[in-house]
Amino acid sequence: GFHLDKQQLAQSALFLQLPLPPSGEQPEGLLNRRPDLMAAAANVQAKAAALASAKADFLPRFDLRFLWQTGRIELLTDLDGWGSIASFGVQLPIFTAGKIRANVNAKDAALKTALLEYNHAILQALAEVDNRYQLQYALTRQVNEMADTVSNNQQREASIQKLFKYGDKTLDDVIRVQLETLEYQQELLAARQASGLNLIALYKAIGSGWSE
Repeated sequence: GFHLDKQQLAQSALFLQLPLPPSGEQPEGLLNRRPDLMAAAANVQAKAAALASAKADFLPRFDLRFLWQTGRIELLTDLDGWGSIASFGVQLPIFTAGKIRANVNAKDAALKTALLEYNHAILQALAEVDNRYQLQYALTRQVNEMADTVSNNQQREASIQKLFKYGDKTLDDVIRVQLETLEYQQELLAARQASGLNLIALYKAIGSGWSE
């Protein structure tokens, strides 16, 4: 039978006045607003920097150091007048080229993985926004249709009550139309609640918040 959910009525009261769905949104706007996309972009940048650093290990390194600070193979050239104190060193990646190459390959693979994850996150975000927009359109249409149904049934209820007053309708007729009105009202509140919750999810999907 009919049951009026008072808790649902209280919750749905929060969704009686809702802001309009966001309009004019562009796909590129998601990149600078959604935290998950910004995190994925930062990960790509970090992997790219790591790859660049790994490739830099192939380049010779020049350094100026004191003679007693040794510990790695260097081509040394004594500086005029400073031969007993300092030396100019050139470090060549001769014996570590294989290790460096393996590190570069690993960093390159990590970058490619990060790029794939970033692209997947973008496509997933766009699909989520599109689905939320379509659902919001359908829910808004449902709310409007249910509001019309409630209004029409309220007019019918008023007419039956007048007829009952003059003896042309029974009390059973009045009660039946009143129950119908309450059922339609509950369906309307449920539709408004669903619309409000989806609208919140839509704003979240585009990485935005409620306007003041």
